[in-house]
Amino acid sequence: MPSALQISCITKHYYPETHDNFKKLCSILNFTFTEPIEATCCGLPYFDRGELKAAKNIAEYNLQVYGQ
Repeated sequence: MPSALQISCITKHYYPETHDNFKKLCSILNFTFTEPIEATCCGLPYFDRGELKAAKNIAEYNLQVYGQ
């Protein structure tokens, strides 16, 4: 079964070695996945600041991306 992952922007930008190691581990385990390039921020920073409308818009957009 194909899987799509949303790796957080914090992981990608602040801990790139964790992201790289995760991809290596998946390769070793023969686990295939895609990372949709159209996906954006998960919206958590906006949610944490109380900007619920912005967080909801981001979430709805990502649901459309991952729904493909």
